[in-house]
Amino acid sequence: MHDDNVTERAVKYFYLYWSIGKGFSEDFRLSGSPIGGTFRNVSIMFNTGFTSEYINDWIGIILRAFFGISIFLPLSIIPERRDLMKALKYTKKVQEARFEFPEKTTEKMYKLSVAHDNLNELIHVFKSRIYPTVLKPYRKNLDTFKNIVLLFSPPILDSLNKESPFTDLELGIINVEHKRLYESGDIDFFLYYIDEFIKVFNKEHLITIQLQKYLEPSHENDGLKADRFLRNLNPIERQEYIPQAFGVTDLQLNRFIDHIKREGIVSALMPYILNNKKIMEIQLNGCELANDVITSTQYSIYLYPLDQIIFHTEEDDKVYVFLSEELLQFDKKENPYNRNPLPDYLYEDLYEDQKTENLEEIWTKILRHNISFEL
Repeated sequence: MHDDNVTERAVKYFYLYWSIGKGFSEDFRLSGSPIGGTFRNVSIMFNTGFTSEYINDWIGIILRAFFGISIFLPLSIIPERRDLMKALKYTKKVQEARFEFPEKTTEKMYKLSVAHDNLNELIHVFKSRIYPTVLKPYRKNLDTFKNIVLLFSPPILDSLNKESPFTDLELGIINVEHKRLYESGDIDFFLYYIDEFIKVFNKEHLITIQLQKYLEPSHENDGLKADRFLRNLNPIERQEYIPQAFGVTDLQLNRFIDHIKREGIVSALMPYILNNKKIMEIQLNGCELANDVITSTQYSIYLYPLDQIIFHTEEDDKVYVFLSEELLQFDKKENPYNRNPLPDYLYEDLYEDQKTENLEEIWTKILRHNISFEL
């Protein structure tokens, strides 16, 4: 049946919804309620004024909004005999989707099919698939090309390059936007983007070679990664990564980042690690330190947060240092160094699956390469 209660505006929305690959036959006619049934047996009739110009208007809106193209002029189309088949295929396709067009002339349906294909290609840009036909005339516009690059889609760039190899100006735009993404974007996305770029362009391509330079460890790269990671944290949250008893201010963070860029992450963190060491020596109160390495990890005790370390003093005034989680791993609650029983109070407030990371582990993850401290 035909639904005369669907407004002309709603009909256009139905078509646009269907164009982006969303079927509506199983949707409820009354939103959120099964009372009115679904659209399964409903045919939606367009009025005589619905032509390819409507679809081209939608294309123009997308081009203006996302690519800065203010004027979109569809190509003049005069269908030939061989285009009859394309018009028939489109007619069958829309009928299967429950749409009906009055006055289905070959020219009208052919123009609708071309506009529909152009709209689908344009939508696929946002799914990182292809460079659409409607954008090809605008490639030489560098602002438009920049907006295409900002999609950060290797498949789209690849389709562009295959159509016509990048010019020096285009390569320059790509490299500038990659640098901006590296300096201010999300590092996880950037690493994912490089992986996808290599899959599409291979490792020998000029752009790929340039991208891989951002993965090379250097003081400058480490400083940028650290800045990006810590900048959005509050002063208290930063303490986990720059260990000290009070919050890390923006001024202190700036000095820390500058230190990394000059001398590296190990040098920048060393004053904080040595300060941890001094605090622990004070807490020993003249007693002898039995171990300066965590038994279960073999990392220096000075690389761990002070509030996650447990000090245990025995009768001979020797102090043993443990992590909270490793106490649960000791058989029979015995000190692994001398097999003496460990007191029950050490096990209060402990819980399974606790994991304490040290500075070496934490910063290796942030910087995406191994670092080590010699203490």
